[in-house]
Amino acid sequence: LPFPVLAHRLAERSHLLAHFHGGAPFQDRFEAVKELASDVHIIRSAIRPMTQSRFSRRTAHKTHMKGWVGHVDYAGVPRELFPLLYVGAHLHLGKGTTWGRGKLAYQDLKDDVMGGFLGGVTGQ
Repeated sequence: LPFPVLAHRLAERSHLLAHFHGGAPFQDRFEAVKELASDVHIIRSAIRPMTQSRFSRRTAHKTHMKGWVGHVDYAGVPRELFPLLYVGAHLHLGKGTTWGRGKLAYQDLKDDVMGGFLGGVTGQ
């Protein structure tokens, strides 16, 4: 997962939640976040696709949810983005967040190296 994509999606999600549920004025400042994140690069990546079944009691239907799970280490993370990453660990990311998917956890958030866990499907 390229870091500029991750940072852009986190900024977009946090801002839209603040706009629709907190009354914050709408502002499209996501390009600035992508610019800050543009020099971040992946040191190590161990992510894999995963599919998990989900049963809806309302529709009595079984569906399959696809996503990613694993670990990614980034280098060159600007300190200005650290608060966004902390928020992302609480908001989660992706279309399955309603069902507890899209969990993000961060380790070693210091200087400019960040280790991150992506729990896109299993949420673990």
